[in-house]
Amino acid sequence: MRIPYHIKQEAIWIVRGYEQRRRNYGQMRAEILGRTVAGAGDGTPHGSDVTHPTEDKALELQRLERWPEVKKMRAVEYAERQIGQDILSDEVRGRLKNAILQNTKSGRRYPFEKLGLSEFSRMDFYRRKTKFLADVASFLEML
Repeated sequence: MRIPYHIKQEAIWIVRGYEQRRRNYGQMRAEILGRTVAGAGDGTPHGSDVTHPTEDKALELQRLERWPEVKKMRAVEYAERQIGQDILSDEVRGRLKNAILQNTKSGRRYPFEKLGLSEFSRMDFYRRKTKFLADVASFLEML
């Protein structure tokens, strides 16, 4: 599979930013769920309009899921789940997934030759990595 260079590069940076997005998402989600009354950061009710705090929190969580940065996070999670679906061994699939993520985050530090994946040829590994990046891009409708 071939994907345009600029899209491949954008997908790489999306993967590299995944951990930060996941942390930010967790903080925002915890903040929403930690509020005693939606919209009232101090926990004090604001008149009789605030009658459905659970529904308000659910709406805020739905809005959070639509944020572009959260969509990028979900794209990486989706693409990770697609890695090695044709591989029967959970152990080999897990090592392949970790190797693809390491190589994507730092290809110079973790080239194929240093990843210890004797089950895969160099060409097969990079083909699978390209598919992973294409899955990220497809999820975000970049392809």
